[in-house]
Amino acid sequence: MKKILLLLVISLSTVACLDKTPTMEETVMHNATNTLKEYSHHPETSKVDNFETKYINDSLCIMHCNHTGKNGFGNEITSKVEYIYLIHNNVAYESVNNVDGTTIYQDQNAMETAKKGTIYQNCSYDDAIRYRAVYKINTQGRRVDKQDELINIPVPTRTGNWSLGTYTDSFGDDTNEHFLFLVGKGTFSNTATTNSELSATLSIDTNSISIRLFEYNSMLAKDDDICKIKVKYPNGVTSDWVIQNNYSGRISLSNKQRQEFKEMAKEEGEISFSISKGRYTFSSYKFKFDLTGYNEALKHLE
Repeated sequence: MKKILLLLVISLSTVACLDKTPTMEETVMHNATNTLKEYSHHPETSKVDNFETKYINDSLCIMHCNHTGKNGFGNEITSKVEYIYLIHNNVAYESVNNVDGTTIYQDQNAMETAKKGTIYQNCSYDDAIRYRAVYKINTQGRRVDKQDELINIPVPTRTGNWSLGTYTDSFGDDTNEHFLFLVGKGTFSNTATTNSELSATLSIDTNSISIRLFEYNSMLAKDDDICKIKVKYPNGVTSDWVIQNNYSGRISLSNKQRQEFKEMAKEEGEISFSISKGRYTFSSYKFKFDLTGYNEALKHLE
């Protein structure tokens, strides 16, 4: 009888321990709190509350919450934040988005409007939510346990990290002309900084291909320097270009360079760039784009 009772106690203890496994929502709240504290100017003042689960399944959770803390001037402010948590191949990823009128999460009615003219236009509601969340993580997110790497989680459209944009006319109205858009990551150095964060964008339409560089992920690099560019394609082939930059911040490829790029891009995979310029002050930029999904994305321009 004592043995039976002992086994019963052990069994109940085991069940109690299993019950302590955190739920998806508990994990997300914990990670969001730690990540927002990490991003704070004054971590000791960071406070996260008013969590609201907007979307959840077994691999994706989108929460909105309030984050309060002191900014760089020492003033306490409260902001609304969207936190995205995604599990892919047993690896956790995250991204933080300030709620300023545009959010990754959309209810079904808002989504019908949001996805018009996009690369995910024909997706179901759940696939559209996943596309938006994965795209955000791929371009602006990170692994929870590892920060410095390109991320390429598959999207329902099989178009990788590519998105579709629409040109507007002089009145701000959409035209029938579209372009593909890709975000890459890297670093830049000049006389004031070394290996600081860089975002790069690649735009492709039927007539042009251009690159723009954003120092510190936000400041568009604009000058009229000549850019000396080294390119390494996914198949290992390298090429050297010389391109005149301009004050619009666009580095536009020539006809010959465009044809070369389009042919090589069919291989998909990672393409690396190394750019140096220095008529007045020396600057160097190193970054990569993940071309996965290029061939499928290209169909949206046809």
